[in-house]
Amino acid sequence: MSKPLFCILGASASGKSTLVQKLEIELNMKQIASYATRPPRYEGEAGHTFVTEEEFQSLSDIVAYNYYLDNHYGVTSQQIDDEAHDLYVVDQTGLNELKEKYKGDRKIYSVYIDCLPLNRYDRLFDRYFKMYQNSLVATNRAMERIKQDEIEFENCNLVVDYVITNNDNIETAYDELKKYIQAITKRQDNDNENN
Repeated sequence: MSKPLFCILGASASGKSTLVQKLEIELNMKQIASYATRPPRYEGEAGHTFVTEEEFQSLSDIVAYNYYLDNHYGVTSQQIDDEAHDLYVVDQTGLNELKEKYKGDRKIYSVYIDCLPLNRYDRLFDRYFKMYQNSLVATNRAMERIKQDEIEFENCNLVVDYVITNNDNIETAYDELKKYIQAITKRQDNDNENN
């Protein structure tokens, strides 16, 4: 049986990227770098392969596509099949597309990182203020993301396999995520041994 793939979902600034980075370091897991037409937020930003619009349109067999805030995002079936990767950070539209279009053998597990809008706003404001050094721009950009994510992640907790709350302590959220992943992995390893 193929290795499971863990899809990590969460609205902007919910902490999903930080949680994935901790999994990569502690459990030696590796995330899929999705293709994205947006520019990097900072030099060396992980999680995406940044491409032009033309390069994105030339990709074949996209199985998890989304057009979000004027940019294209997606991964190919070949990326999902590559068992060197254990994690995929994706939004709800991308997950729905993946479930519908992916015809490979990997079992997909989805985890939603839930976080209150007020907490996410504070984190987004800090992110955009560092980028633009302008409070008004940071406020507007943060509010835009909060509003867009309300639409993108509406009822996401009802369509995923597991929900983790990350409002106060990211270490607590990480421990819960790690235990969930280890339990799924152990169960599949046991199934493989018994077959």
